[in-house]
Amino acid sequence: IGMDYLDRFLSTSSPRAIWALRDKKEFQLVAMASLYIAIKLFEPLAMDAGLLAQISHGCYTEMDVVEMEQEILTSLLWRMNGPTTHAFLSHIMTLLPPSAYGYDKPTAMTLLDFSRFQAEIAVSDYDLSLQKPSTLALAAILNSIEGIEMSLFPARSRFQFFQLIADASGMNPFSSEVNVARARLLELFSQSSGYEMPQIANLTPVIKAEQCFMEQKLPNNTCTQIMSSPVCVSRHFASERGIYSAKCA
Repeated sequence: IGMDYLDRFLSTSSPRAIWALRDKKEFQLVAMASLYIAIKLFEPLAMDAGLLAQISHGCYTEMDVVEMEQEILTSLLWRMNGPTTHAFLSHIMTLLPPSAYGYDKPTAMTLLDFSRFQAEIAVSDYDLSLQKPSTLALAAILNSIEGIEMSLFPARSRFQFFQLIADASGMNPFSSEVNVARARLLELFSQSSGYEMPQIANLTPVIKAEQCFMEQKLPNNTCTQIMSSPVCVSRHFASERGIYSAKCA
């Protein structure tokens, strides 16, 4: 969310936004203020501007953070609840009936955690920043589904879920845009975790999967050629905790 504020602010005609694109120290202040706003709006506890000033090791004062906060809010016309990838993740997941995964809550939480992780690492990639948030959300969910065992999330339930998504949103789960995003997300995951995962090798399995999807939308028609989508992700994420400190630009 903070990155969304940062990107949108830098796209405005605000003099300080223009200067931030040229000055590293100003850019860093904008990034800190964007995070500050996101925490105030979406976290249960707000962060004090004085704490950010301390973290900056004297680069900025509390007033600098507050003034930049006001500049960002004004430039964005106080529109702070724009559609983000995380928001689309939540909306799409509401279409998944509990019966699809056998009412097993850990399966649903695993699927959501996998998707959120991919959404988080996507913010650092320029190519994915050009994609629609809805496309990234769908791509992350499709990748995550491949990390769930068939016994927990059967193939028929998966394709029924795909059909619900298509009917409710008009998005095609097997479109070229979604598959390009899926491949890039898997690549980023591999780079960040060190775990190599299969990539989309060619369009053949994608085309077959789409044909299966379309055939299942027709009554009295079954498809058994494709039981899973052409890419998969690991069912386990390795997490590491690190300590970070800010530096003056």
